[in-house]
Amino acid sequence: MNRFRYVEAEQHFRLALARDDSDASLWSWIGESLEAQGRLVEAIDFYRGAVERRPDRAVLREKLNQAEAKLSGLR
Repeated sequence: MNRFRYVEAEQHFRLALARDDSDASLWSWIGESLEAQGRLVEAIDFYRGAVERRPDRAVLREKLNQAEAKLSGLR
């Protein structure tokens, strides 16, 4: 997917999130879209939001951990 598609996806996910901010998948998908755009710090915030809403989903915690590790490697 090219960068434009990630921007477009982010916009759609944000609209859906505005209607229902309890959906952890939306938080994660926004995080993925932001990460793909190189906006890692913002992505981590959304991954954290996903984990807060569904702490039982290991895949969400793994996405957060990977993004945090990636950010640590950039510093």
